[in-house]
Amino acid sequence: MLEDVTGSDLTTRISSLSDTVAYLEGKLADIRSQPYPLSVITYALTLAQSNKADEFLTALEALQESDGNAQLLMIWFCNVAKV
Repeated sequence: MLEDVTGSDLTTRISSLSDTVAYLEGKLADIRSQPYPLSVITYALTLAQSNKADEFLTALEALQESDGNAQLLMIWFCNVAKV
């Protein structure tokens, strides 16, 4: 936990987290049509309080399908190559 880290170790960890968030924020174009990685990265960016989390959520919501009553069931399909 960051609460247990002080000094230069804290600075290093914060820098690493910032770099990670920036990397993930740059992946939207690559994963826009892939619901699973899009959902995982959206969740991570939401936890990190990223300014781009809403943009990722909007992209994820654009992929959803429902049974006609979106409050009951929302699903995302992944195209998986068959071997």
